Amino acid sequence: MFTNEMRRLTNNDTWRTSSKEKNRLWLQVANQEFEFQGTTLVAFLDNATAALDQGYDSRRIATVVSLYSQLETGEELGIQSREAFDASIKIPIGFSSLVKATTDYTISIKKIEGPDLLASEVFLFDSVKNVITNLSSENYTFTAFADDYKSRFTVFFSQEVLGVAGFASEDITLLPNPARDQVVLANPKGLTLEQAVFYDISGRVVKEVTLTGMGSAKTIDISDLGSAMYLVQLSGVDVSIGKRLIKE
Repeated sequence: MFTNEMRRLTNNDTWRTSSKEKNRLWLQVANQEFEFQGTTLVAFLDNATAALDQGYDSRRIATVVSLYSQLETGEELGIQSREAFDASIKIPIGFSSLVKATTDYTISIKKIEGPDLLASEVFLFDSVKNVITNLSSENYTFTAFADDYKSRFTVFFSQEVLGVAGFASEDITLLPNPARDQVVLANPKGLTLEQAVFYDISGRVVKEVTLTGMGSAKTIDISDLGSAMYLVQLSGVDVSIGKRLIKE
């Protein structure tokens, strides 16, 4: 028997209604030689945020081989819930191994669900190798030794477009951002870019880079720039877009 005395009169935020559309991405890292693997989940929900959400996020469990996502504040998560899906969202991904041997690891999409994610391509950026891989079409294999590689990878997305003239700004990405001495211009759709012009906050041109024939990625040396925020104007055939870059 339940009575009114049993009711909780203060604010109760431990229960939330579920999102109508759940977009979820499971990433897996595996090692064939020693048969170790680890999985991490990133979910996009209307009720979640980019911060640590109690009842949604779960800290990672240390295993022999681990793949985990990271918050801006540094928390390492085995399950991370983000806000409603947006193709501009970038997810820092860490990798940890206790295997004391230099061996190969492969990162792949274990499972993906939800209309927004299924309509997008999932890309993985390796900041050590400066390599971008379309995980929607192929797996990524790299070599590592026993260590904790915090934020080594970044997962980002690109939604399908109807043509070059109608591309989305998310189809071109600067990684990492903030950056230090180098930044990688990721162009996974292979848009025809010709030039990148860097402006400081006063509108002064401080750097120009030729992009002709760059392909899907180009590493740009920014060690000559001071610590500040810059606008990077990218231009090419039917392409003109501005990106913000923070130089640490």
